[in-house]
Amino acid sequence: MSADDEGGPYEVGFCRPPTHSRFKKGRSGNPNGRPRKTTAVKDGLRSLVEQKVTTSSGKRVTVREVILNQAIKDLSQGKIKQWPSVLTLMESLEPKEKFVATDRDLGRFARLVESIRGEASDLDKEDE
Repeated sequence: MSADDEGGPYEVGFCRPPTHSRFKKGRSGNPNGRPRKTTAVKDGLRSLVEQKVTTSSGKRVTVREVILNQAIKDLSQGKIKQWPSVLTLMESLEPKEKFVATDRDLGRFARLVESIRGEASDLDKEDE
C-alpha cells in the first residue's frame, strides 16, 4: 500500500503503478527525443554528384554540371516532366556553406577572450 496524491490509501497493482515511478508532470517520457535521421543516402549522392567525368567532347566536368546542362537542354525543348523533382533533389545536395569570420567577428571574439581573462585574473587575486 502506498499513499495517493490526495493522501488517501492507494492500491498498487495491475495498471496502477506506484506513485514514485510514474511519469512526472511537465517532464517528457523521452527526454532525448527521436534520433536524427541518417543522411547516409544524401552523403552518398552528394559525393557522386561531385565526381568529375569526361564528356564526349573531352571536357572534364562534375556530374552536377552534366545533370544541369541536360536539364537546361530538356527544359528549353519543353520536356519538363521529371525535372522539377530532380532539380529539387539537386538543390538539397548543395554543399553547406562554411562559416567565414569577418573582421567584426574577430574583434568581438578578441574582446570576449580579454573579458574572460580579466575575470579569471580577478578571481586569482581574490584566492590569494
